[in-house]
Amino acid sequence: MKKATMLIASIICIFASGCANMHNKANTSAITQQPLTMISQIDSFKPEIACSQALEVVNSNPYGQEFFEKIFAKLVEQSKNSAAPENADLIWDNFVSPLNQTGKVPPDLVKNLWNSYFSAQFVSLPAVDSVEQCCHKLIDIKKNIEKEYRLKQQGFAACKQGNPDTHFLNAMYVYNTIWAVCNEVD
Repeated sequence: MKKATMLIASIICIFASGCANMHNKANTSAITQQPLTMISQIDSFKPEIACSQALEVVNSNPYGQEFFEKIFAKLVEQSKNSAAPENADLIWDNFVSPLNQTGKVPPDLVKNLWNSYFSAQFVSLPAVDSVEQCCHKLIDIKKNIEKEYRLKQQGFAACKQGNPDTHFLNAMYVYNTIWAVCNEVD
């Protein structure tokens, strides 16, 4: 009887320690989950979650403008999988605003990039009092307008805003006017 009681007690202890050990392993794996560090880890089709993932990738890496622009592009790409008119606001509220609070990325860059994707206005058009101040930058201005147009195509698709062609034509009209003034064309 003593042997049977000891055997049962031993079996209970083994099961209890095995279950306790399994519980600790589950907690340890949850605690030791590695932070997101790569753009490819931004994989959610839900914009709110993709924003959280993108924010984690930004904060887990040293700042670099090109890297940040790639993160933003991936975030917009993921948002296109759940395209909806509110996506621009979701990205602003869940990515841009929190990112501005961290100070990790220059706030003007964040705002301008968001506008490049989602605003009807072209941020690449110069904001100067005198057109002549732009004459030496005409090639860069045109390249930036074309780049911004490609970004707007992606952003407008993510938000089901239609097509940015009209806005692009307006921006090109402004560019052509600047070009004509710089080249003294009547």
